[in-house]
This record gives sequence, C-alpha cells and structure tokens, in this order.
Amino acid sequence: MVFTSHAFLFYFLPLVLLLNYTLPFRWLSLMLLCANLAFYGWTTPRWILLLLFSATVDYLCGRALAHLSGLPRDQGELPLLPKGEPRSHGQRAVLAVSM
Repeated sequence: MVFTSHAFLFYFLPLVLLLNYTLPFRWLSLMLLCANLAFYGWTTPRWILLLLFSATVDYLCGRALAHLSGLPRDQGELPLLPKGEPRSHGQRAVLAVSM
C-alpha cells in the first residue's frame, strides 16, 4: 500500500484516524502498532515478523534503560536522565543492542 493509493486514502487512513480519536488512551499504542503492521505488511506480509521482532527488542531495551537509570519511577512514567549525566557501561551496551 502506498500513501497515494485509493485503499489508503479512503479506507485505511480514515479508519485509523477514527480509531485514534475514539479509543481510550491506554489502547492507542496497541492500535497504532497494529495499524503499522497492517500498513507495512499489506504487500509483503513476511516483513511483519521482522517488524515485530524489532519492536519487541526496542521495547525491552527501553525497559532495560529505564531500569539501569537508577531513578525512581513515579506515577507509572519512565524516568528521564538529567542532562549531562554520564551513561553507564550497561546503558551503552543496551543502547548498542537496540541500534
């Protein structure tokens, strides 16, 4: 599917926008992940496995970076490191795996 195709402009995009504005906030990430997989897997479904693998690795690396930051989690949000603070060897290794 390409951005200028009839299927994208008149079916896929309106459906995704409708879901984006009607679903509760906690379901938006899952909906956007599914829409992303549907869009990229439209013509070659075999790439869906690669996208799922990549998304899973990046999610787990993000969780590991948050854990290695050593900062407390407050209200369920991931902590941000203060600017200028050096990164540990573990954080650099996790970032290298993600890349």
